[in-house]
Amino acid sequence: MRLLDTLYAFVFVIHLFNYINLGSSQCTFGSTFASSTWHDNTKGTLTFTTTRMSGWSFTSTRDTGSSTIQQWQCHDHTNDNYLILRTTSTFLFQTTSSTVSVYGYLCLQLTSVTQYSFIYYQQQVQEINLGGERIRVSDVGTLTLNDVCDTSINLPQSEYHVLVKSGSEASAAIQCPDNLLFSADYYYINNDNTQACTGSSDVWNMCNNKKQMTFNYNRCSQQIAFSAEGNFYCVANVFTNGYDFTTVYNRDATLTSSTSQFACLSFSNGHASVAPGNCTAFQTPFSFPLEADQTTKIGHRLVVSNVYEDCGPSTSSGLSPGAIAGIVISVLFFIAMVTTYIMTTIFIILAIFAARTFFVILLDMSGFIDYIPRTINQTSPVLSITNDFVDEKTKSILDSVKITTPSSVILNGMTNGGNPLVHASVKKKPT
Repeated sequence: MRLLDTLYAFVFVIHLFNYINLGSSQCTFGSTFASSTWHDNTKGTLTFTTTRMSGWSFTSTRDTGSSTIQQWQCHDHTNDNYLILRTTSTFLFQTTSSTVSVYGYLCLQLTSVTQYSFIYYQQQVQEINLGGERIRVSDVGTLTLNDVCDTSINLPQSEYHVLVKSGSEASAAIQCPDNLLFSADYYYINNDNTQACTGSSDVWNMCNNKKQMTFNYNRCSQQIAFSAEGNFYCVANVFTNGYDFTTVYNRDATLTSSTSQFACLSFSNGHASVAPGNCTAFQTPFSFPLEADQTTKIGHRLVVSNVYEDCGPSTSSGLSPGAIAGIVISVLFFIAMVTTYIMTTIFIILAIFAARTFFVILLDMSGFIDYIPRTINQTSPVLSITNDFVDEKTKSILDSVKITTPSSVILNGMTNGGNPLVHASVKKKPT
């Protein structure tokens, strides 16, 4: 009986230990990652079970020594958008004043490139005592996604990482960036400023297969992008700050100490910088990549000296800048012509209307003249006519008027009040 009680107690302790060690929020990887192996362009080979992942290593440096950790468990896995991992056990971490026991958390923000590849960013601050790794540390073993991932951090877009599923490397290949679709002569500059491949027939080719990048080592034997054979798949592209960043997968059958499974090229205007593994935070095409200390040069540079073939997107079916300018000028000229025609038409219409109005007014004035009252000069037998344009018939009528009284002027047998057409003012001669 005592033996059975002891066995029960032992099982209870084991379960309690597992509960404390794993945490109550342990998850199971989805079908994408469960029981699979992936190549990480920064950390190397990652092996997943249904709940654990190994291979993603980092070093915790302390005043009294250091330790390397590479065992992780699934902590939260959200629709392949976020993958939250926690160290399977605590480790010693150096703070500013002491050494404490903590868990490490990873926040991988995932973006699918193909069915067999991802780009990810680490949404965390860098820890100097963890080698500058973006890892969240806490003595609490059950942090949530919001606790682990710091979305307020503005990460450089070039600081991306790549996952490619083992055994599906060819299926993970994508087209290289448009600006890298050429076959060209180039020369090599090492980070100590020595040069190679300075001849005139070296070949850097992305035209034979736009998903592959090749260097012809028969023309120049200098190893490029840390490959012994010079053959690569393009597996991830990012465009930021006017530069193309592309991660290439080295197709060498075996790797050596001088080669790397991945390399990153930053390219613009015929210049490229090449870093082993992942792209660096402030990498540009025109300078050598730097280590995390931003001082130590790594990698090398390439400069295109002559383009043999441009196999990028064709512009023949599109419009050249000259054609676009011609179309714009033609449209503006057409608009100007239409505007001129409309304004001219409006002017003519207004002119016709003004002329018509003028003649109508003139005709009305001609009729009005016939109504203008005439003043007969009483001192003279000859009447003074106030308008030179009165017709001769009216003159004869006025001349035939006989002076009688101021209010009695006989015109053709009618008094002045009876004829609406003629009104005259007559005064008697003074006696």
